[in-house]
Amino acid sequence: MPNRQTHTTAAIFALITILLMLPACAARTLRGTVTAGQVPAVLVLNPDEPRLDRPGLAGAVIELALDPSSMSPRPLGTFTADGQGRFAAALDHPGIGVLDFELGILCRAGGHRSVYQTMALPRSDRRLLVVMSPGTETTKKPEGLLDEARRIGGHGTPYR
Repeated sequence: MPNRQTHTTAAIFALITILLMLPACAARTLRGTVTAGQVPAVLVLNPDEPRLDRPGLAGAVIELALDPSSMSPRPLGTFTADGQGRFAAALDHPGIGVLDFELGILCRAGGHRSVYQTMALPRSDRRLLVVMSPGTETTKKPEGLLDEARRIGGHGTPYR
């Protein structure tokens, strides 16, 4: 028969587990700015970085995905930059507050070349700066491993 100390220990363990999992349930927001420049890039910056205050590209479209190189990338949504080129993407996915994820970022804007970058999901106290160079669309949306296998193999399934 379990004693009182066993029940107390189990209750404390359960409470600590619940408290540790709370951040994993909370959504967080990835903020950033899309600007024009000569060299395309996606940079992770401190929020007080002056480059984030440059005039932005209004209407730029940002597509985000978790683990874009995996067999099953998880789309997080499509977000549009406001009149100053700023965007705020609500990231509502289990584990987003405590687990490490790879983030795929695809940004498109009229009159500019698309920018695609993968990186570790930035901390919540950082901002993204997406720099797009002038030009015409040349980048296709990256495909997942299953799509790539189908394309290379020419079959409906990658294994035969």
